[in-house]
Amino acid sequence: MKSIRYLTALIFLFVIACNAVQPETVIPDASDTEQLSVPTSLNHHHPIPSPENQPPLRLEPTKVDNPLIAQPAPFRAKLGLRTQAVCETALQPIVGDTNVQLKLLLITATADESGYEAMKAFLSRIGVPFDTLVASTTDLCAPQLQDVAGLGNYQGVILTTNNLAFYDGTNWASAFSATEWQLLSDYERIYKARQVTLYTFPDGSNTGLVYTGYADTTSVPLNATLTTAGKSVFSSLNPNATIKIQYAWTYLAQAIEGAVPLITTSTGGVIAATRTAADGRENLAITTAHSLYMMHSLLLNYGIIRWVTRGVYLGERKHYFAGQVDDYLIPNDVWDIATKTNKFEFRARATDMVRLKSWQDKLRTTYPSFSSFTTDIAYNGMGFKLNTPKYCSAIIPRGVDGLSAITRCYGSAFRWINHTFTHIYIDSSTTEAEISSEIAQNIQIANTAGGMDLPVANFSATSLLTGNHSGLGYLDELTPPNNQGKSRANPGLVSAATALGVKWLAGNTSAPTTLPICTSTADDCNQNNPTPNTGVKFPANLPANNILIQPRFPVNIFYNVTTPAELVDEYNHLYRSYWGRNLTYQEILDFEAEQVLAHILSYSVNPHYFHQANFRFSGSPVGSLYSDFVTRVAQKYSAVMTLPVVNPSMQTIGAILESRSAFDAAGASAIWNRTTGLVTVSATNASAGIPLTNPVQGVAYGTDKTLVVTPGSSLNVGNGN
Repeated sequence: MKSIRYLTALIFLFVIACNAVQPETVIPDASDTEQLSVPTSLNHHHPIPSPENQPPLRLEPTKVDNPLIAQPAPFRAKLGLRTQAVCETALQPIVGDTNVQLKLLLITATADESGYEAMKAFLSRIGVPFDTLVASTTDLCAPQLQDVAGLGNYQGVILTTNNLAFYDGTNWASAFSATEWQLLSDYERIYKARQVTLYTFPDGSNTGLVYTGYADTTSVPLNATLTTAGKSVFSSLNPNATIKIQYAWTYLAQAIEGAVPLITTSTGGVIAATRTAADGRENLAITTAHSLYMMHSLLLNYGIIRWVTRGVYLGERKHYFAGQVDDYLIPNDVWDIATKTNKFEFRARATDMVRLKSWQDKLRTTYPSFSSFTTDIAYNGMGFKLNTPKYCSAIIPRGVDGLSAITRCYGSAFRWINHTFTHIYIDSSTTEAEISSEIAQNIQIANTAGGMDLPVANFSATSLLTGNHSGLGYLDELTPPNNQGKSRANPGLVSAATALGVKWLAGNTSAPTTLPICTSTADDCNQNNPTPNTGVKFPANLPANNILIQPRFPVNIFYNVTTPAELVDEYNHLYRSYWGRNLTYQEILDFEAEQVLAHILSYSVNPHYFHQANFRFSGSPVGSLYSDFVTRVAQKYSAVMTLPVVNPSMQTIGAILESRSAFDAAGASAIWNRTTGLVTVSATNASAGIPLTNPVQGVAYGTDKTLVVTPGSSLNVGNGN
């Protein structure tokens, strides 16, 4: 061990000496038109992007076909799809207080309905407990709804369609019998459980809507807006938001007396409304199809869940966005438009960083939802010139490394991530001593004595990003890339990182998981979240560790582009055949930012990563590829949402991943006394606090509050009336 430490120290002193006696000569930073230099052979930090190692483009899904008929389906019993069991159909009368479990019941006619999968995903991402019932194969019986008198098993019910219609091979039928419909109605009336019908045929009195027509939005989107009542139900949305519906069959309707329209179309049709029946039952009907990736589903899902739960549920949701920029202080390759290869290199300049900080400050004030946004920069200390004086403007004397000088000034303006000292590529031959040296040297560079003088609040040695995400079993410099799986991660990386206090290690959601690139099982190869907002652990065959891999989303703003022209050329070189035509810069920004918006609206805490070549300010609409892109994301988000975007550091992301894993493992449940307003929380694993969202107590996020409740304790949240 002493010899390893001695070797590490010698290497570090050698690097310091080299940095001290060989200052970099750069073209003055005031120039925006400087020529890019020819790279050295050591600058192959990443492979040239190709369709094989780029994340696939994701378009909206194809149109969801209409599963309903022009009139409500007739009530029919099960069609012999399973053996009929003895089924109790009468609920026990309530004696005393009315109690419900904080859980939802999601009912679908068949398991292949897109709205079913979408709602399961939305509930899971938030953490709301729910049960499912596939009505064409499973009977609804009283014990499922009520175990004991006075305790309902569900606080609300969601139907994927209002009449649970399905095709039985001969005609359309309802998956519920008349008895089951009556049982469900009785339960909702007795326990004051709200009901949502996700994809509703406007059938009149049952839904509060009368059919007036339909819209096939495959080619022409349908634009919709919130009514005054809709702004209350969908309170997270920008009240002036345009809700674009596309690729989804949509029924148009008019509201009958007593129904309250929530969403109307530009042509005047109502596509969402609430209605309270004479017996007190409440229903929210939506007349458009849903899918996990459709923008209107992403926009409306939380309002639906919040309405049916009355804003009281286990779990929580926030909108996250973090931008992590890799390879700072060292050059990236640059795409050459003429040869369609990497021919140049680029290293950010002091002028780029001055403008980056100015842009970041302006973004925070222009878009209030992004008021706390801070760029995370993953740095490689080899590129920092030691003993560089601090300069806080772009006017830097010739002979002084401008990027090092400005970095010393801007330590508090950004957050910083250890990206290893030289951007070492870790494969099976890389030794633990080499890896340890790379991590330790970069930590030392961050300290005051090391030169960068990064504030403790903006840098933590607990976070690490390896070069090219290497060392995790994914070898992307091979052709084609070879993903051997996490079980083939370098043991020396795990041991070295653990010894140096690393808790969080960056992963890559685009690491391929299928043959022939993936050479192990899909689960072993996968670096994505195993469940919503949870991290990835190393397999047990590796050295003991407490490291959690944090999945990161790639963005198709490539590592080797510095200008809009370069991005447009390389993007179309890769994806022209996919689109069938070339896309403009604005079209690329718009589409790719829409994908990031979908991640934000899905409550994912995973950061998105870029590269320092994207920092080059070259006269594009806002300034740089990075600033243009993040600005477009902010524009899109602010057009539809008012909630603040949470911008977590890598350490905070790690804490969120750990907290969600603990919540998932807690076996949490809760009972809400609808008479007294008291919620009592329980858990089979009492070691974890349970997030309870409610309208009364806790940390506010928009109109909601969330409190972490100790299992066994109670909280008064009101009776929800």
